Amino acid sequence: MVYISNGQVLDSRNQSPWRVSFLTDFFWGIAEFVVFLFLP
Repeated sequence: MVYISNGQVLDSRNQSPWRVSFLTDFFWGIAEFVVFLFLP
């Protein structure tokens, strides 16, 4: 069950790990890792 609380989309669990902030942090973490791999 997905619902909205204080402007945030939450699911039936108290804290969903798939928050937007988690996804964006995960994405930028991978992006920075790839950049560090390919920069000299």
